[in-house]
Amino acid sequence: MTLRNEIVRNEKIRTNLFALLVILVLVRGLYIQVQETPNPLTLKFLPGKAILDKPRTYEFTTVVSAKDSPLAMELFRVDGVKSVFFGEDFVTITKKDEEIDWGTIRPEVFSTIANYI
Repeated sequence: MTLRNEIVRNEKIRTNLFALLVILVLVRGLYIQVQETPNPLTLKFLPGKAILDKPRTYEFTTVVSAKDSPLAMELFRVDGVKSVFFGEDFVTITKKDEEIDWGTIRPEVFSTIANYI
């Protein structure tokens, strides 16, 4: 198998896993919308439910800074996550660099948020 075929095969597997995760999240009655941001390293996740109990924001740039937030701690366990930002009804994730594929990170972020809510 050539490297190109292997890359295409892996991309199809990631796409199928992401589609399965979306179906599982929908079955749980949760639809997480994803929005691009001006920063290509950052995506905004909108679960349609409150993340915070009050209108405020929190930014976590390290695991240590996230020690009091179970959701932020779990999101930092996703390989490639550089920072986590919470708004009242959204989570913004910044990945470490452009080399990291959103197709790899996004399903894990979806799952982590879905398990939290």
